[in-house]
Amino acid sequence: MLCLQSIYYSICSFTIFLIFTIYGFPRNIKYLFNTTSYFEGEAVLLYLFFIHIINSIIMSYFIKVIVKRTKKCLDYVISCYLIHFLLCVFVSGFSKSYNWYACFFLFVFLTVILSEYICYKEDIKENTISSLRNEQDEKRLF
Repeated sequence: MLCLQSIYYSICSFTIFLIFTIYGFPRNIKYLFNTTSYFEGEAVLLYLFFIHIINSIIMSYFIKVIVKRTKKCLDYVISCYLIHFLLCVFVSGFSKSYNWYACFFLFVFLTVILSEYICYKEDIKENTISSLRNEQDEKRLF
C-alpha cells in the first residue's frame, strides 16, 4: 500500500510540476492537497482537474503492476484515495463545494474502472495461455 501511495503522489507531483511549468503557473505543494472546487473560474484549478484525470489513467497501469488481481483493485484504489482524502482535509480543510466531492469520486471511479479493466484483460490473457498449454499437453499424451 505504501508503494502505491508513493507512486500516486510521485505521478501527481510530476504532472503538476510539468503542466504548471509549461503554462507558467506557480508550482506549490498546496495544489496536491487542494479542496477548492475545480470550476470556480481560476485556470489553475481547471488544469488541476485534468491533471487528476491524467493521474487516474496513469495510476491504473501501476495498480495492474502492483496488485495483479482484478478483485483487489477496488480495495487498493479506495485505500489510496481514502488516505489522499484524509490528507487533503488535514492540509486544506473540508471543501465547501459539492463540486469538489463529485470530482473526487469521479477520479476514484475512473481509477477503479480502468485498473479493473486492465487487470481483467491481463487475467483473461493468462487464463487463455494456460488453457492452450493444457490442451497442447493433453494432445502430447495421446
